[in-house]
Amino acid sequence: MSVPIEYFSVIVPVRTIEERFNGGLARFREVLGEGQTDGELVRLGGMSPMVIAWIVKDLERGGLRGIKSHDGKDVWLDYCIVDRCQGPTLPCSWIKVDLKTGVVKKRARQTIKGNERVRRT
Repeated sequence: MSVPIEYFSVIVPVRTIEERFNGGLARFREVLGEGQTDGELVRLGGMSPMVIAWIVKDLERGGLRGIKSHDGKDVWLDYCIVDRCQGPTLPCSWIKVDLKTGVVKKRARQTIKGNERVRRT
């Protein structure tokens, strides 16, 4: 499944909203609206960086964290900002962006057991 990206998009996993946003999915919808969803990801968006800044402010007021440092580099943590023309504005390991079709998909989680990779959904 996937959600469309247009201009600037903020992508948030539904599971993250349920687990970390104060008040869960119901409160998220009250504050930020329905957005577009495929059941795994929610997309909120706008045509200007100012609109995205307002969305980010509400996400962080709700308890989500945007950026963390990983191996000395900034990466997205609870949500990801995606530019329709250039992709994620910082590395985001939990999504896959297809700029040709203008959609974003959630990557399957992977864990390593011994020498083999096991896919979890």
